[in-house]
Parts: sequence; structure tokens; C-alpha cells
Amino acid sequence: GGINAEYGVTNTEGRTATFDAVVFTIPAPQLLEMDMDIAAVEREMISGVTFTPRFTLMLVFEETPPFDWTVRYHDDSIARCLVWDNVKRQKGSEPTLLVHCQARYAVTNLDIKTKEEAGEELWAAVRQLYPDLPTPIKVVPHFWRYGQVYRPYPGSPGCIELQDRVLAGGDSFMETSNLQSCARGAEILEERIREIFGV
Repeated sequence: GGINAEYGVTNTEGRTATFDAVVFTIPAPQLLEMDMDIAAVEREMISGVTFTPRFTLMLVFEETPPFDWTVRYHDDSIARCLVWDNVKRQKGSEPTLLVHCQARYAVTNLDIKTKEEAGEELWAAVRQLYPDLPTPIKVVPHFWRYGQVYRPYPGSPGCIELQDRVLAGGDSFMETSNLQSCARGAEILEERIREIFGV
């Protein structure tokens, strides 16, 4: 019994492998860049999925600064969310503060600022919000083209089947874009895969 392997997949380095099924959890707009057949109706619905970009900044400190919070949200014009990542994940010994910018700031500066320029502005905003924060030992700016889902796939089904046993899921197919939705999206994909393979 079992399903015969049918899908040949080639990675960017030219290596090919064959699979019984293929599951994509990439941002929906990137599905349209894949070399595969997608029905016109499906293509149109996928093309409606939009994301807000994000500039982020990772600040690593030598010692843990004296703060009694793990996550803070601000209405600052630049900095939106600050997270002590090592505390949130409960791993890593280096105190690491992740700073996410406001969505409006990212959209406004999308093609104007480099990640380094945005990182400098994020660091300046953090210093204004927390003037007692020590100087970090490492500062790493980052840019996410697909930061957070703004407009999800119509109907938010959790996952879709692009072809027989070719699935797409993740934030793009959920009503909201947060940790709980990510976990539920993974469960929906698992359920669909179990249905396909009868396990």
C-alpha cells in the first residue's frame, strides 16, 4: 500500500529529490514565484494576500539590564514591540532584546531606508524610551519583506491544496497573524496530511 512518490523538487543549488507530498509554509506571495502550476482562480486569491514589512533590531547585552518585563508594546512613532528574546524562549545566556518597528514606519520607509539606517533610528527610539539601557555589545539590524500578514487568504481556511498532495499553509491562510494562529495553522496542516495519507 501507500502512495507512490510523484513530486520531483529541485532546490536552488540544483539538487533534486522526490516526495509523496509537498507542503509550503512560505508567505503566500512567494508561492507565485515557484515553478509549478497553480489554477488561475487560486493564483488570483493568493495574489490578494498582503504582508506588512518589518524592520527589526537585535540588541545583545553583556549583562541582563534590570527590567521586570518580557514584552512591551509602545505607541512610539518608530518602535512598536520590544521583547527580551532569551527570556521569552527560555534559552540562550546572552541577554537579547528584539525591537520591532511600527507597521506604518516600515511601509513608509520600505524602499527609502536600508536596514542599517532603520536600525539606527530604532536604537535611537529605544534609547529615548529606556535611557538607562546599557550600551549593547552587539547590534544587528534586520529587514523582513514579509513581516506580518495584513490581508490573509480569503476565508482563512488554514491551508489549501494547490495540486493533489501539494499543500500551502501558515499565517497567510489564517484569520490573524500571531503565535496562536501559527500553532493552529500547523495543526490544520497536520490534520490535512493525515487525511491524505489515511493515518
